[in-house]
Amino acid sequence: FIIESSQNYAYQSVNIALVERNWFIGYRIAEEELKGENRANYGTEIIKKLSKELKEEYGKGFDPRNLY
Repeated sequence: FIIESSQNYAYQSVNIALVERNWFIGYRIAEEELKGENRANYGTEIIKKLSKELKEEYGKGFDPRNLY
């Protein structure tokens, strides 16, 4: 019971951190880069640029598809 409980707590903590990270990435794209406007073409380029920057700094897992 102790091991399973600890594992579940760790999984939940990681999931919370990932959701929060993804929310802030979305916020950055929507508010800081797009200024709240719905500009699809510009947004696509921003996602590509952001993907490149994040992969260089943090490694894999930040492909444009994942950022969408």
